[in-house]
Amino acid sequence: MSLTIPVGNETDVPTLQWWKQDLSSYFSTGAVDVNGLAFIVTNQLMPLPRADVRCLEIESGDEKWIAQGMGYFHVGIIRLADGKLLTLNDAGTVALSEPAAKELIQLATGKACGGTFCNPVLSDGYLYVRDASAVTCFNLNAIP
Repeated sequence: MSLTIPVGNETDVPTLQWWKQDLSSYFSTGAVDVNGLAFIVTNQLMPLPRADVRCLEIESGDEKWIAQGMGYFHVGIIRLADGKLLTLNDAGTVALSEPAAKELIQLATGKACGGTFCNPVLSDGYLYVRDASAVTCFNLNAIP
């Protein structure tokens, strides 16, 4: 969903540009980039639970690609300054991916924590992930 918010006139009301009911999610948050793209998480329950990451054009809502099965119920997304995506799924797997024109290309994955519904946090080169028993910090500055 995209809203247009006019500036200046206090009587102006935001207007809905588009709406797609099938782009629903439980609670996962997405990310946007400077090229007018949004990376969102959508869910399906049947036949098996699945969380997908979709790339949409913000202006039109048109889908560019879908990365299916990135998680079961949840995927937390961080868009990095170089345009890559850092994701943490509900199984505790972190992934570094490159959004391309027609697909999401996974560059690296690794187990970061136990099962979680928390979003990852990136601050000053440190990645923080949390599960039911611990908060874990990874120093990404130390990676060559």
